[in-house]
Amino acid sequence: MQTQISAIYLTPKGPQEITLFGYDSKSIPGIEIVGLKHFGKIIKEKFIFLSKSRNLKIPLKKYTLCCESFPQDIDVINYVWLEFPLLLLYWSLSEQIKIKSLEQCYASGSITSQGEIQILSFDPKIKNPKKISINIPENLGNASNIDQAESLIDARELLQHIPQIKFCSFSTPIMPS
Repeated sequence: MQTQISAIYLTPKGPQEITLFGYDSKSIPGIEIVGLKHFGKIIKEKFIFLSKSRNLKIPLKKYTLCCESFPQDIDVINYVWLEFPLLLLYWSLSEQIKIKSLEQCYASGSITSQGEIQILSFDPKIKNPKKISINIPENLGNASNIDQAESLIDARELLQHIPQIKFCSFSTPIMPS
């Protein structure tokens, strides 16, 4: 199986979009994150810890998650906004979340090792009217004029069956440039 998702991360120049993609294979089981230099290892270990501490039954496959290209302006402060979309990729590929496809979705957010997710809110209609935001409805603030039935997946509902996941300290809404 393979899938991809659009992610938003913050830079000094404002929000930027990047495509993240992943696939599974029948190789030696594990998870590999490619294209984020040393940040990939930190994220990988966090995902393993989160999955094990929640007793998720991850099928024995190799999961490869990739950045389309390494963002030149990414650093320790803003790479964390890629964690939530990467986690959605991993848990989608390992059949932990039930979603038909992530390919038309946007997401942005960080996650702690305790399972606290901070979602960066944005209105995907500004950037691409065909994309769906994985977000929290009340997080969208002034973007509430979008047709939520067609352009929003509530992150709480998507992850409601995963134990000990909390959504906290939401940031102010942003709009992709």
